[in-house]
Amino acid sequence: MTPAPCQFLPWDTDFFGVRIGRVIGNRLTPDRVRDIDAWSAAEHIACLYFLADRDDSTTTRLAENHGYRMVDLRLTLEHRLPSPPTPSDGKQKVPPYAVGRYLGWGGGDTLIRPVRPDDIPALEAIARVSYTDSRFYFDPCFPRERCDALYARWIRQSSERSGTPQTDAEMVWVADLNGLPQGYISGACHATMGSIGLVGVADSARGGGIGMALVQTALTWFADQGMSAVQVVTQGRNLGA
Repeated sequence: MTPAPCQFLPWDTDFFGVRIGRVIGNRLTPDRVRDIDAWSAAEHIACLYFLADRDDSTTTRLAENHGYRMVDLRLTLEHRLPSPPTPSDGKQKVPPYAVGRYLGWGGGDTLIRPVRPDDIPALEAIARVSYTDSRFYFDPCFPRERCDALYARWIRQSSERSGTPQTDAEMVWVADLNGLPQGYISGACHATMGSIGLVGVADSARGGGIGMALVQTALTWFADQGMSAVQVVTQGRNLGA
């Protein structure tokens, strides 16, 4: 049996209210295009995600000629983590990733700590306005209010899973100034590779080093979890990253 050329995405479909799928693989041929079109028609697909190989000119030409619209240039950034020191007893030890403080925005004493349930509304508010460079906002078929809600739900779900016994390999850290969340970072562990999910800083708190403090906290946590490297996916237009 020939494998399907695409994958149906139930979560995206339910969230955006239209049937959405993803093309499997990152290259196109004339035969693959026909198979993808046939699958999409049979599945009543309204939107297809396709992460294309930018180095393949045939893929680019076929995508342009068959109704695909470029909405993003995806960048994957990777940071290699140093190996933790090995003491004389042969057991590796890593500095703790417990809460820390730094003198930052507004001259205040900002606390970097694990997320708490009562942080979530403030984190959702930050998330709703922080990712307008993402591909969803550059696709006119997605309503802006649903794009806002997508990132609010993302940080809510990450926060609710953070540090629970079932998901101890996932954490959300919050930058707290005088009891008010001013930013956050989410991270998860996969085998030996860590991944940063979302980073957000309130508009009023940008430029004071909060983002860097959050990233450094996350990197220390990843090292403590035994990760050898950390990746984050962002957009080509996100110059701040």
